[in-house]
Amino acid sequence: MKSKKFSLFILPFLILSLVSILHSRDGKLIGKIGSVNSSTKEIVINMEGIVPLKMGEQVYVRIGNDIAVMESTFPMQTTSKCKLRKNYTKYLNKIENGMNVYLYDKTMMVDNTGFNDVKENKESVYKKRIGHHDLTGEWECTIPSNRFRIKIIWDADRKRYEGYLTQNGQDSLSVGFTTGELIYEAYLTDNPDILREMCKLRSPGCCLLAIPHGAESWEQGNVNMAQWESGDYGIFYLSNAFVRIRHDKTVPDGSKGVKHKPAPGK
Repeated sequence: MKSKKFSLFILPFLILSLVSILHSRDGKLIGKIGSVNSSTKEIVINMEGIVPLKMGEQVYVRIGNDIAVMESTFPMQTTSKCKLRKNYTKYLNKIENGMNVYLYDKTMMVDNTGFNDVKENKESVYKKRIGHHDLTGEWECTIPSNRFRIKIIWDADRKRYEGYLTQNGQDSLSVGFTTGELIYEAYLTDNPDILREMCKLRSPGCCLLAIPHGAESWEQGNVNMAQWESGDYGIFYLSNAFVRIRHDKTVPDGSKGVKHKPAPGK
């Protein structure tokens, strides 16, 4: 088993020594909201970096579980005037001074729902794409020291897959994960075969870097469903291998293809 597989739940020392230790759910932080003019619907961003925005470049703020995307209309070196895009004007009164502003990346956020701003029947497309993916159900990780289990469901309200820990592995237990907690999210994208995933990790701790034991972070990855050879074998959660737990209380035997063996503890 490659050492990369052990990055699940336990952040290796080499990763912890990087400048950016904790991973963000969002894009690059570029500034904060400076002012909001409800009359002109103009929003001013106070830039925190040395690189100004470009005309028409898109940024966003997070409003609870939603995002509000805006375009730069008058960029300057230290500030930038922006206006909300058409589909997000309803959030104008909810944007407040001091809110973090992030660079909008279609390949990462994909409008927070998995679609660009195009006229389409999103509900019908969702149903089609959900049916295209065989992600829901209970899965077991194949890492020998961390055979944790995760149950994945589709949340129709949030338009995302959610994964909950149903059984700890040795490694996940050692860093403080508890059964029942949300550890995984996956979102649809413009590519029917690709899901954007967010995976919860916990650190074993590092005294030299003052990283406490169990420090939590979320790391982003992609799931390419087109590369799955079988619905019983999945590659997700930062490219780790999983086998599906069947309702008939068997799991696929990874060493014997389609044959099965009784699930552990059953």
